[in-house]
Amino acid sequence: MPHHLLWPDPDLMKAAGYDSISHVPCVFDSTWVLHDAATSYLIDRALKQFSARDPSGSKSEGATLPTEQSLKNFGSWLVDHLDWCEHSGRDWRTVTYASDIINGYQRDMETGIWSRDQIPLSPSTINSRGDEACLFHQWGESRGLRKAFKVSTTIKRVRNDRGDSSDGHRTVEKEVRDGRIRKHPKVLRLPTDGEIEKWHRNIRIKAGYTKALMCELIIKTGIRLEEVCEWQVDTLPLDKKDWIMKPGGEYVQVTLTHGTKGTKRRNSHGDLLGPSRIIKMPIELAEELDKYRQFRRVANRSICVRKSRDPAQRRKAAAQNPRRLFLSDHTGEPVSRQRLYEAWVLEGAIPFKGWSPHGGRHFTACKLIIGAVERTRKALSGQNPAALSPNWLNGCASDAILMEVRPQLGHVDKETSEMYLVWLAGVYSKSTIYEEYDAFLEGMVSCKEEE
Repeated sequence: MPHHLLWPDPDLMKAAGYDSISHVPCVFDSTWVLHDAATSYLIDRALKQFSARDPSGSKSEGATLPTEQSLKNFGSWLVDHLDWCEHSGRDWRTVTYASDIINGYQRDMETGIWSRDQIPLSPSTINSRGDEACLFHQWGESRGLRKAFKVSTTIKRVRNDRGDSSDGHRTVEKEVRDGRIRKHPKVLRLPTDGEIEKWHRNIRIKAGYTKALMCELIIKTGIRLEEVCEWQVDTLPLDKKDWIMKPGGEYVQVTLTHGTKGTKRRNSHGDLLGPSRIIKMPIELAEELDKYRQFRRVANRSICVRKSRDPAQRRKAAAQNPRRLFLSDHTGEPVSRQRLYEAWVLEGAIPFKGWSPHGGRHFTACKLIIGAVERTRKALSGQNPAALSPNWLNGCASDAILMEVRPQLGHVDKETSEMYLVWLAGVYSKSTIYEEYDAFLEGMVSCKEEE
């Protein structure tokens, strides 16, 4: 890749007096010379000196500080655009909106000319990269580094993008960039009971018990891939007396801070913590995690300790017991995000192409929604859902998204909420709803693990 996105050593940056930007990546060009403009742009983005909310270039007081993941995204999208400029023989200082961004950069991504596999990219990817390229050029103009860059926009009335809010259908005026690619409608597909059972069994056989347990944790709680990998030894309290049980005793309340999405801070151990979120976990799964923590994890850790033949190194390794819960069955090291993802999508095991950890979150969300709808239906003396008005079904599901799905999974946007509603309407339009619903609930990863 002609341009490179690199992160400086944070300790060296802090020692040199650059603590405020020690987390900001820098960009090097194809000759490994620092790209001053691109790096300065990312610094301004990181320090709120420039943001998408205020592309005029003045300091944006209302913008939230971007997270490290956001800065990584900004940098990756920017590097891709700079690569395209170099590949197509364009000087970024003279790039124009209509000719170069819309009819050049975006068109090449849409046709697959500018993609790694020569396959057309998704509308969301094209729009994200195009938006970032425009912001970079607007920033360059505001700093006097390039010629004028005019972005064509249109004021449109759109629905509030808060699918989990009571005013989510209120329309607001929004300035929209002309030429953005229209997104494809989201269509939700969920695995069947048999597909889930076969998939989970294959993961345990081919990838090991630990990764299978981590996948089960996603399926049964709807937490993110990063949140599973960053799950700490004491995320579920060590002493069962400290477990907070939900009414009925079927669920344990757990507070997540490691790996959660949002603005990060560091604790006394140097770990990155995100905004706290309280989730509920089935008591059977909590018991399984506790058993794993006491026995299987200890055995896995010993694999890492025994790798060294030097007694001193063994003692050092034993003393450096990681705080992360899930340790590989093969190496004894913490399971990385990439390794867990590879286990999830094992060839020959996934229910269908496109089944991903994010799909596991949708699986959990739909379970919560349909459970809430069924409880309400039974409260209405068991009325057939097909006989109830669509407004009732939508209202009940929207309440479930707000009261149950959002607290459990985190933010749920408008498009995702609408996708759930479409899926739910399809489920309840079938005449065999009761039989299918029973099978659906019973098949929610109900297979028992053999010891």
